Amino acid sequence: MGYWLHPAATGQGIATRATAAMVTEMFTLPDVEYLEITHDLSDASSAAVPRRLGFTEVLRERGTPPAVPSGCGIAVVWRLNRPTPPINGTPCP
Repeated sequence: MGYWLHPAATGQGIATRATAAMVTEMFTLPDVEYLEITHDLSDASSAAVPRRLGFTEVLRERGTPPAVPSGCGIAVVWRLNRPTPPINGTPCP
């Protein structure tokens, strides 16, 4: 998943809310086991979104050439696994 905002729209939770909605919808699909978000290491704002939503950083690797001049070319990959449903809806004693 990816997200881009106009600079005037950043810092308002828009990307986080939109990504949370996508996560909810994607996990309604039976074949989706996990979701990933990738961003350039230099983009701290993009890193905040998966962190807030419970994703785990799983990889840093050389990416394709940076899409923006401020990019460093290191891709950070975050993953969120499909939540495990409770067994019979009842917790163990």
